[in-house]
Amino acid sequence: RGLGDVYKRQDIGSVEKHILSGEEAIPNLRQNIGKKILWADKPHQKTPLSIVFIHGFSATRVEISPVIEMVAKAIGANVFLTRLTGHGQDGEALSNATFNDWISDTEEAISIGEVIGDEIIIIGSSTGCSIIHSILEKHTKIKSAIYVSPNFGPSSIKGHFLRVPGAKWFIPLILGREHSFTPKNSEHERCWTTRYPTKALFAVKDSVVAAYFANHRNIRLPILFWFSDHDKVVSAKDTRKIIAKMGKNVEVFNPILSLMDDPSKHGVLGDILSPTKTEQGVNKILEWIKKN
Repeated sequence: RGLGDVYKRQDIGSVEKHILSGEEAIPNLRQNIGKKILWADKPHQKTPLSIVFIHGFSATRVEISPVIEMVAKAIGANVFLTRLTGHGQDGEALSNATFNDWISDTEEAISIGEVIGDEIIIIGSSTGCSIIHSILEKHTKIKSAIYVSPNFGPSSIKGHFLRVPGAKWFIPLILGREHSFTPKNSEHERCWTTRYPTKALFAVKDSVVAAYFANHRNIRLPILFWFSDHDKVVSAKDTRKIIAKMGKNVEVFNPILSLMDDPSKHGVLGDILSPTKTEQGVNKILEWIKKN
């Protein structure tokens, strides 16, 4: 929250320098995945709309690229792509991050969105959506939100054990001390943290619980839910339960993935995981933004 206040006092000319100097101080940060502003036209010029992107757990700002970049270009919007604490570094850094860190990062991102645009379209992916959802009600400058494969609960039974009292002692026995996954391609490997201690998952659990306790009915701005009902990473049923608690401000789109796209049906947008869905994603999102 403190960081967000810093950006509210910043003028548009110095905000980028402030972001870059902060990122330069981060140890072991991989190249070209730190926080970044994409200017629509000339640098340091405010646009009527800005887009803010909050990526998912273990990912980075390029998670659904080039969808956001293409949408922003079409509507003439400045963009801020954040980097959640612990991401783009290594497994140890990821496991030390907390839900509160990610809330601060998201508040900061929204504040930057307010500096670079009059109104914000906020886009989240997976756990990025959980974090946004938990604070969305109080943000008046956000015009609309897009949730890509939102995380409102794990798809596996084991994931629910994270909520049990004393879980931090027995979770390593159930899930192992470390979790790793095989990347689909070299960009997936470069831009995600593919191996991390399982204790990193507690911040994800906290994000999901906070989203669950949000006042869903009080969130009245337009939200586009973009997810597969066959998602093997998060529970689409839990997502539909949240949608059922909301009003007519919600629209749902279920993409049909091809064999070239993400087999887990979780990474449903972006050239890295689901390349055949980029064009459809950009067109549908632009159509929705025009209506909302």
